[in-house]
Amino acid sequence: MEQLQTKLFEAATLNSITSLQQLLIDDQLILERALVNCFNETPLQVATMLGHVDFVRKIIGLQPRLVNELNSQLSSPLHMAAAKGNVAVVKALLSVDNLTCW
Repeated sequence: MEQLQTKLFEAATLNSITSLQQLLIDDQLILERALVNCFNETPLQVATMLGHVDFVRKIIGLQPRLVNELNSQLSSPLHMAAAKGNVAVVKALLSVDNLTCW
């Protein structure tokens, strides 16, 4: 199970939607597990930090609740995207209906 989570983070780092789709085939709950993992960031936060807007869109389409997750610094993906000045990622994150503003 931990190996799949590691692959999920690698997919986020590499902006590999194909890998994400394969991981979802292998484990349909992989994004749910990302909400309760032992890592400091979620895959959405990793993709946000790297500016991978297509990967961000794919993840929020599959698991919009990840938009509200805070990292160890208490920053949301929206905070991170805004701090980096990544307008495309900010717009993608703001498109989520259940976005909670902090």
